[in-house]
Amino acid sequence: MNACPGAPSARWVRADCRARRFGALRVRTLASVPHHWFVAVVVGERLMAHVRFTLEREPMAVSFFLQHPDRLEASPLAADWLEPELMRSRAASVASADETIGEPILSFDGAPDRVAWAAPCSGD
Repeated sequence: MNACPGAPSARWVRADCRARRFGALRVRTLASVPHHWFVAVVVGERLMAHVRFTLEREPMAVSFFLQHPDRLEASPLAADWLEPELMRSRAASVASADETIGEPILSFDGAPDRVAWAAPCSGD
């Protein structure tokens, strides 16, 4: 039985009803020009899926991490994808002593569907 009244029937639909947080982050080019939106679908502390939208809010793509509704723990921690301060901390942990890590931006590695954090680094 489908746990989401009115939703299409699918194996993963039950988990979709558990999503309680949606976070929108603007994805920028490495030159910091806005490119598209990254909307995270979070259940508890896990990133269940994300949806990419154009700046005009037209859907671009959907990616699911959740492979089975009973295996939410197999999805990545949301903080690993969504928290800029966590990204800055990780970058600082591998920087040399004379390097300063700037404000991270959500960007992409080559193709726009390869979302990644980028943090400017300066040093002596």
